[in-house]
Amino acid sequence: MNASKQVCESFWRRIPALGMLALAEFVICAVTGILLVPAYKPDTALDSLALLLLKNPAGVFVRSLHYWSAQAFLVLTLAHVLEHMLRRSKTKVTFGVWWRLSLTVPIVLAAMLSGFLLRGDGAATQALQVPRSLLGFVPGLARLLCAC
Repeated sequence: MNASKQVCESFWRRIPALGMLALAEFVICAVTGILLVPAYKPDTALDSLALLLLKNPAGVFVRSLHYWSAQAFLVLTLAHVLEHMLRRSKTKVTFGVWWRLSLTVPIVLAAMLSGFLLRGDGAATQALQVPRSLLGFVPGLARLLCAC
């Protein structure tokens, strides 16, 4: 085996799997989200975010870290799913496991959408109309979700 091939293989062994990177990004996003909770006021969402950005430099860093870790989490999760679909690993995964894993992708997308909608600005208000109109197409779903 030549030296360049050994270096290449050793490099790829040191990089963590996409699933582990996605999990790390999720943990960073969750921790920074918890740190942002005290500064966020739902009744004045846009004002509370503006106050955080204007008065607290550490808050700006935490909010930026929260945003970018969420974006990286989404990209790495989708890449991880695609990697497993293309690789077709030797171990067979049961139908129940694939079903649960397939359901996590819409949950991740819904969590990303909710983070966008919680900003409370004009773009978020307009974007909120899309899920509301989609809920109108499924009979009883809007009442079920709004009853909680």
